[in-house]
Amino acid sequence: MISYWRRQFKAPKLPFFYVLLAAGHTAVMREAQAQGAGAIGGTAFASAVDLGAAADEFLVPGHPPRKQEVGRRVSLAVLALLFKEPNVDYLGPSVIAGKVTVTTSGGSKLTTVLIPFKVGSGGHLHLNGTGGCNGSASPSSPPAWPTDNGASASAGAGAGGCCAGALGGTAGESNSNSPVALAQPGTTSKVYHTQTFVVDAATNVLRATLPGWKAPASGVVEVRFLFDNFPKCALYSGALSGPDSYYAKVQHFGLVAQSWRGNVTVTAE
Repeated sequence: MISYWRRQFKAPKLPFFYVLLAAGHTAVMREAQAQGAGAIGGTAFASAVDLGAAADEFLVPGHPPRKQEVGRRVSLAVLALLFKEPNVDYLGPSVIAGKVTVTTSGGSKLTTVLIPFKVGSGGHLHLNGTGGCNGSASPSSPPAWPTDNGASASAGAGAGGCCAGALGGTAGESNSNSPVALAQPGTTSKVYHTQTFVVDAATNVLRATLPGWKAPASGVVEVRFLFDNFPKCALYSGALSGPDSYYAKVQHFGLVAQSWRGNVTVTAE
């Protein structure tokens, strides 16, 4: 379609900006959209993966109610790529695929996933609930800002419970709100969300754990980050991130991380 329109307008470099689908469409479709931006020059996207609806909002599947935020994110891509504005971040944190590690400890039967991120000039990597976060009561004030040299556990507390894995979980159970999951490569079933997850803002690394999990016989596991159809907890960079149950209906300025999945060889300690 892009190539056709460019031919018809006789504008081979005509820029195209589009939006990654929100909750209501599959993570696989968003993955295809993201890959398309790199396959064709002069294209870019803004992600709406986190812009679902709160409990008291109506949501047409795939169409987030916060259109202003969608427009703001697209405008950042236009400013950076079309108008060449300096120091404008238009993409959220992205997984550094080659440095993702999965380690199992035989003694404690604990699996640890470390996911490092490339973060733009906005910095401030932290967790927060998405627009579809329907956890416990909304906070009466904005969540505490994460420190620069420690885990942003307070972001989980401020997100209405949807990022509660940052504070801990029930032993032996996975946390369906976790943005990190493990799966057998090439399968859509048997997906195991990690139990606990926390961000080290000093190193830009997300650490997630899953007890009692057995690696596949091949020793290779598919790591999934924010690769859910309806994510409840996401990772952000920049100021005043969101939207969680508090920020769902007011302006916010964070950038949501890009979804990712890839195969990683499990290392045993």
